Amino acid sequence: MAAKNEEEAREEAMETESSSEGKKRIHFGSLEEKERERLLSGQSSFTSSSVLAGIKAGNINITSDSSVDVAQLPDRQKVLIDEFEKKKRVRSIVVPTSDSEVKAKLREMGQPISYSSI
Repeated sequence: MAAKNEEEAREEAMETESSSEGKKRIHFGSLEEKERERLLSGQSSFTSSSVLAGIKAGNINITSDSSVDVAQLPDRQKVLIDEFEKKKRVRSIVVPTSDSEVKAKLREMGQPISYSSI
């Protein structure tokens, strides 16, 4: 009986908290039902009034073209892109690493194989 009274007291305290102004209850669990209701009502995150107001004000830009025109890039960015492409080309050059291949290439180019006379 005492356990039942304690349980009733807890329920009353919870009801009092939820009904008092300024205090909000925290609900744990799935938002699946609320999301389903939102989707069925036709609301989406892209058509909400706040997003539409932002688009109208010019604060949100939505473009269908994902490419960027290189002519519009500032000079500094052009220089960086050129450097990146140059490094990419250099990395793609095949360089022999075995001794015999290196010596053959040096002979082909007329370069000395060794700088020391040892």
